[in-house]
Amino acid sequence: MQVLVGLPYCAGGMDTSKHHQLAQLRKCLYNRAQLLWPVCGELKAGGLTLDFIPNSRFTHYSSASSIMMWRLITANVIFSVINTVSAHGWIDKWIIGDRNYTGFNPTIAPWVPDQSTIAWPAWNNDTGPVYSNRLNTSDIICSINATNAQLYATSVAAGSTINLHWTVWPDSHHGPIFSYLAACDGDCAAVDKYQLKWFKIAELGQILHGKGNGSVGVWASDQLRETEGAWSVTVPSAIKAGNYVLRNEIVALHSAYDVGAAQFYPQCANIKITGNGTVVPSGVLGTSLYNQNDPGVHYNIYNDELKPSYPMPGPPCCEYYQIALFCMSIANLELVTD
Repeated sequence: MQVLVGLPYCAGGMDTSKHHQLAQLRKCLYNRAQLLWPVCGELKAGGLTLDFIPNSRFTHYSSASSIMMWRLITANVIFSVINTVSAHGWIDKWIIGDRNYTGFNPTIAPWVPDQSTIAWPAWNNDTGPVYSNRLNTSDIICSINATNAQLYATSVAAGSTINLHWTVWPDSHHGPIFSYLAACDGDCAAVDKYQLKWFKIAELGQILHGKGNGSVGVWASDQLRETEGAWSVTVPSAIKAGNYVLRNEIVALHSAYDVGAAQFYPQCANIKITGNGTVVPSGVLGTSLYNQNDPGVHYNIYNDELKPSYPMPGPPCCEYYQIALFCMSIANLELVTD
């Protein structure tokens, strides 16, 4: 049976007993996050599985697990960035819990292949990127020829913040920054990276448009430089305890006006998440995260002043899952997953 709020029509009949609950839910979503979506849902075993239909500000992600995921298209959070230099970077420090972990340094990898780190070893010895004409190869997963890290960070509770530090980042390399998780379903030191399914937990793209005439706007990577390489990501509090690979990635779009020329810089590390969460969002295989022709991958940053918003590449972000879960509890509705 289908139920509906806010739309003139939805397939199937209307369960009038759910009218009040759905109205409560919609009001809560609006008050908490200005989510104006009409809502459709399917009754399952006495519970209600909801599907959110986006308005112009949000993108909807649907999956077999009936988990709700969203992302803001218009970023309104400003983070920060570092002094200008002409070299690519990598994460040289992962700060998890009360411990600092040294990242894997690819520039010394030929001489020091085992660096005893939680970060996945990668073999871009020149710190170069994965170009967008190679997005469907294994290099996009955790960088070029990456192999599993054999160590884990200390356990981190769901809902906690993990801090990262990137080495110096070129001021010409403008673009978004993404963070992902993938459940290992066992030991991350032995998991097949081709089978990891990634779900996005944070993203920041373009903050200000350019002024025209080839002027570039302000991007997440620019804010990274202003914080001297510092970045942070919060583990969603609903995430189920277990072993995960955390993936942080900068996308440089300075040459993305050519198909296949966008530059991706993924970095990975093994973490253990604790807590009482029950959710593992459906993810996407690394080799299917992006395509070189995606609007946010093949993109000209030098004449984007007339475009309404930058189209974030990759799957939608699940940052609003917790808000919806809270609102469903207020409305006495149950989230049903398959």
